[in-house]
Amino acid sequence: MGAVRVALVSLGLALSASPAWAQSPTLLVSTSSNELHPSGSVGDEEIVWHTPGVPLRTALPTETLSLLLGPASGGELHILPGDVDALHDPGEAALGGGLMFSLVSNQGGWEDGDVLRISAAGLELVWSEDALVTALGVTDGNLDLDALLVEDGMLLFSLAEDEDSTLLSGDMPGVIEDGDVVGWDPVTGAVWHVLTESAVDTLVSNVVASGSLAGDLKGLARNHEDGGLLFCVQSPSSHDGAVFSTSMGGSLLDGHDEQDFGFQGAGELDALGLARSHWSSLGVSDAQPAAGTTLVITLEGAKPSEPCLLLLSMASEPSWFDMGGWGGLVLAQDTLFNLSLQALPSLSVMADGMGSANWSFDVPLALQPVDVVAQVFSFANPHMATNPVLIEAGQ
Repeated sequence: MGAVRVALVSLGLALSASPAWAQSPTLLVSTSSNELHPSGSVGDEEIVWHTPGVPLRTALPTETLSLLLGPASGGELHILPGDVDALHDPGEAALGGGLMFSLVSNQGGWEDGDVLRISAAGLELVWSEDALVTALGVTDGNLDLDALLVEDGMLLFSLAEDEDSTLLSGDMPGVIEDGDVVGWDPVTGAVWHVLTESAVDTLVSNVVASGSLAGDLKGLARNHEDGGLLFCVQSPSSHDGAVFSTSMGGSLLDGHDEQDFGFQGAGELDALGLARSHWSSLGVSDAQPAAGTTLVITLEGAKPSEPCLLLLSMASEPSWFDMGGWGGLVLAQDTLFNLSLQALPSLSVMADGMGSANWSFDVPLALQPVDVVAQVFSFANPHMATNPVLIEAGQ
C-alpha cells in the first residue's frame, strides 16, 4: 500500500505542476496580416488551429478557400480570398464541420456581411447581410460582419464599423459601435446588446491597464469550461493578438496570450472561434506552380505511421462518399481520378512519427494550364479525409 500511496502522491504533484493552459481549449483563428511562425507561415485569409503548447496547424489554407469560392468572374483562375472577418465552428457532422465565416470584402457574389457555411456542395448562405441590416435597423443599408458566435440558433456578433440604427442604442443613442457585441434571434426577430464598447473597454482595462480603449472587437467564442465569452480586440497593440475572456471581470485565456501564438510579426487576430471540428490538413508549396518547377503537397495532423493515399482529379464535385475528418470525398470521378487510383503504390506514403507526409512532383515543361484538386485519405482508417486543395498548374 505504501508504494501505491507514493505513486498517487507523485501523480497528484505532477498534475498540480501542469501549466495553467493544460486545460485551455483549442481555438480557430485568422490574422489581419500574413505571418511567419516557428512551424511555417499563415496568410491573412487562412484559418489555423491553436492549441497551447502545440505548433500552429492550418485548418483552411488559401487553396481550399479558393476551391470553395470558385472561378473569378470572366477569368479561368479561381478567386484569391481576402481576409476572413468572422468565424464560428458549430462542430457539425458535415463537410468541414459546417464551418461558418464571413469575408472582409464582397467576393464571388458574396457580401462582407453574409454568413457563409461550408456544405457538401461547397459554400452556402446561412444568413444574408440584408437580413442582418433589416434585423438591426441599420440606416445606410449595409454592414460588415466582424465577429460571430452562434448559440441555440441565435447570433452574437460585432460589426466592423459604427452603424446608425433605428432599433438599438449602446453607449451612444441610436448607434451600434464596432466594439459592441449584439444579439439577434432570427426566429423571433429580437435584437439586444450583449456588451457595449465601454463594457468591453472595462474588461480589457482590468487585465492590461486602467483606461485602455479596446476599439474594434474582432472575434467571439464561448469557453465551454467556464462559460465565459472569449473575444479579441484591436487595441492595445501589445494585446491585439491575445484572447480575452469575460470570466473574473476580465481575464486573458491561459495559453492564448499574444506571445503564445509565436507569430514573428504584428500577430493581430482578426477572427476567432472555438475549435469543435478537426481533420488532417493538406497544403501545397505553390498554388500556381509553373512548368519546370517542383510541387510539394504536404500532409499534417495524421496519425503517426498511418498509411495515406493521395488522390487527384481535375475538378471537385459535391461530396459523394462520406468520411470522417473533412467529412467526405469531393474529387470528381474523372480520368485523372481513375489514374491516381491505378497509381496507388506510388501515391501511397506512410506518415512519419509526427503525423506528417509529403509528395513531390516535377511539373512538366510542356504542361498545358490545368486545374488539379488533391485530397488524401487514410488506409488504416478509410473514413478519414483531409481538406481538398486546388492547384492551378501552369497558369
